[in-house]
Amino acid sequence: MSTQGGNTQGGWGNTQGGNTQGGGGGNTQGGNTQGGGWGNTQGGNTQSGGGGNTQGGNTQGGGGGNTQGGNTQG
Repeated sequence: MSTQGGNTQGGWGNTQGGNTQGGGGGNTQGGNTQGGGWGNTQGGNTQSGGGGNTQGGNTQGGGGGNTQGGNTQG
């Protein structure tokens, strides 16, 4: 589906940033993310996405939904 990378700040819906490699059937999201979006806030270094959501990294600020961080591989 969506492969997204870079440094992202703010955002109303999903806030996603960082270095992203690969990408499976779902969303692959990585990078450094600051500021909370309204929905999911996801950041970090992500490699190879699975069938669902692969989310990792350094996350600051909470979104209205899920806040997830860390390095994720596989």
